[in-house]
Amino acid sequence: MGAEPDAYSQPNAVAELKRATELIPSDAPVNADAGLAVWLANRRSINDFPDGLGSRSYVVIDRLSFLSEPTDPKVRTAAISALLGSGRSVLFDDGRFQVWGPVGGD
Repeated sequence: MGAEPDAYSQPNAVAELKRATELIPSDAPVNADAGLAVWLANRRSINDFPDGLGSRSYVVIDRLSFLSEPTDPKVRTAAISALLGSGRSVLFDDGRFQVWGPVGGD
């Protein structure tokens, strides 16, 4: 219904996303790409990346994310670049999904 065909041609990666996010404590705040939010909706606190990014939040990035309003691609790219120097560490990276820990976390 008016969506770009590319939105429907992505492979189903729910199992991979589940594997990526298993290491995040169930009560931890999460900041994730908008397309992932529905799969993480059982979380107590979830925000669209990079909006509302707190130092205690885990970050979940999808390298194949379909970006649409209100996500600004330039802001998202800058926020991803800023993660490296933010005191966060990469906890998971399978080439598609990337999970970053909270600031100062292991």
